[in-house]
Amino acid sequence: MKLLVFLTFISFSLNAKEYVFEFFNEFGSLNDKAPEYVEEIKNIDFQNPSNKVILKFPNGKEILIKDYIGAGGNTAIFKISVNGKTFALRVPYTNISMMREYIKGRFALASQKINVPDVYSSGKLNTTPLYIITDYVDFDYNLKSFIKDYKDISKTEIHVMKSELIKFAKQSANFGKIGDFGYDQIVFDRENKKWVLLDWDSDHYFSNSPKANLFTEDYFIEAVYQKNGKGPLLLDAWQENLRKALEFVVSMERKKLNLSGRSKCMIDHIIDMRGQLFKLD
Repeated sequence: MKLLVFLTFISFSLNAKEYVFEFFNEFGSLNDKAPEYVEEIKNIDFQNPSNKVILKFPNGKEILIKDYIGAGGNTAIFKISVNGKTFALRVPYTNISMMREYIKGRFALASQKINVPDVYSSGKLNTTPLYIITDYVDFDYNLKSFIKDYKDISKTEIHVMKSELIKFAKQSANFGKIGDFGYDQIVFDRENKKWVLLDWDSDHYFSNSPKANLFTEDYFIEAVYQKNGKGPLLLDAWQENLRKALEFVVSMERKKLNLSGRSKCMIDHIIDMRGQLFKLD
């Protein structure tokens, strides 16, 4: 047994490697190889405790990565640990301006009580955010997989998830559009039992139209079917009833909110106030 443990330790030691990535040059511009670094990090074996992955930033900060979470078109997201607590680290790899858009967009969403992760830190070089540290949200289902695969979920869990989705719909009633919105960006927080919007940009619109909302038939159908899928694009009875319930909740909430006359300029006004109301370190 001791020999087996010893040989396993040797195997880990031989395979262990320290990876150091610099997504930015010394002046804070994105490295041309940043997209390649994301692909390389994606393939690292984070289950091997001997592997060490470090991101270095031109502001002098070095951050140890615990795992790769995923990447969109502009931003890669990693799991990190600070003082024993897990957080998410967002790092741009194609467009550095998306860090500022994320911060601006978050403030507008949070001001309307939409569930979004808290932001704890933005590493800056001068005034440019190089990365953002947010809450880490653990989840099994996003809204897309919930709508599509609801039959695989227990009745008890579906009841909770549906009730919380009704609350989320009420929170979203102010918005006819959320920038870079998709049902894969809304996830059910397994620990806190609520739906959370994880990603966006700042291109939000308040709604002046009762037909402009986040729960239209087109959004639902896109969640259920692949774009190149075959067959009729129809929702089943449960999916259609859920969609209608959410749309009804939004319409009722809007009557309370008195949305007439609201427009994107109001979102811009909220964002413009952000510098005076909220400051990251």
